[in-house]
Amino acid sequence: MPNCRDIITRALRKVGHIGRTENPSDADARMGMAALQSMFDEWASGGSFGPLRDVYKDSAYTARAGERVRSTAAVTLPDYTQVDGLTYSDDYGFGFCRDDRPRNRALIVVINPATGERTTNLWDAWRGQWVHIEALIEADEAPLAALGADGLACCLARALSDDTGQKLGDETRRRAQAFETRIRQGADGRRDATPGIFC
Repeated sequence: MPNCRDIITRALRKVGHIGRTENPSDADARMGMAALQSMFDEWASGGSFGPLRDVYKDSAYTARAGERVRSTAAVTLPDYTQVDGLTYSDDYGFGFCRDDRPRNRALIVVINPATGERTTNLWDAWRGQWVHIEALIEADEAPLAALGADGLACCLARALSDDTGQKLGDETRRRAQAFETRIRQGADGRRDATPGIFC
């Protein structure tokens, strides 16, 4: 899976800021990382991953997909178990498992009002785990790259085109739009239906 620097490099090549065999300078990589983080922040706050329900808690709480939790107490993310390669939760005990996976690209935001600390987590069905999408660094695996690394790079190229003063090609613009459409389609709550099973 490509990391954030790989996506930045692809994006800078797409806008023609660096050559096809060149690597970005440290300054270009920082510019690209700032643009990539800004893009994820905008998608999260703009509803691209679906609406968020506000929850206020003053005791320990396990968040649910699609919640923005404000709490000074411990907040944990839901844990899902792998059964025959599929993800299930065992909420009922006695070994009965029901398919309780969140929809792909579901979001959970946790905010501590006392410290201002904020974590933004996205459910990545390809990895079968929650991934953070804030405070990214270049070496982090690029969130949403499993959906299409080239599409993600095209979105970043579009964001960088103004910063670099480069003109964006029509095909890159089209691929960026198609990628953002795929993100929003995942925010409608649909996911593959999988029947409950006994484990």
